[in-house]
Amino acid sequence: IQVGFEDKKAYKKDAKSNKYANKPAEGHAKKAGAAPKRFIREFRNVNVDEYEVGQEVTVDTFEAGDIIDVTGTSKGKGFQGAIKRHGQARGPMAHGSHFHRAPGSVGTASDASRVFKGQKMPGRMGGNTVTV
Repeated sequence: IQVGFEDKKAYKKDAKSNKYANKPAEGHAKKAGAAPKRFIREFRNVNVDEYEVGQEVTVDTFEAGDIIDVTGTSKGKGFQGAIKRHGQARGPMAHGSHFHRAPGSVGTASDASRVFKGQKMPGRMGGNTVTV
């Protein structure tokens, strides 16, 4: 089932702005008997017989105590170190220490001679799909 949010302005030739719907989106909305929408999302595993094409779905559909899954994108934090990204401990900050926020040892000695897959290292944090 497809659900649209937030109306978009009707198609306008030579419109450079994102405020206006393009022709395919306008045709898609016209077929459903609705105005073009800014966001269109799809819901799977829904009984299609309960809904009609162009029907407006509101919050009244849900009752108190209903359990729903909400999927979205988490906030992006950019490139982060191992301490912030994985909660690793830091080294001493004074008395001649050269090891403050570095991740520490990442590999093994001569037996494996490599860094194992999945080793927690600095990198991009956030911006993931999360279901709550």
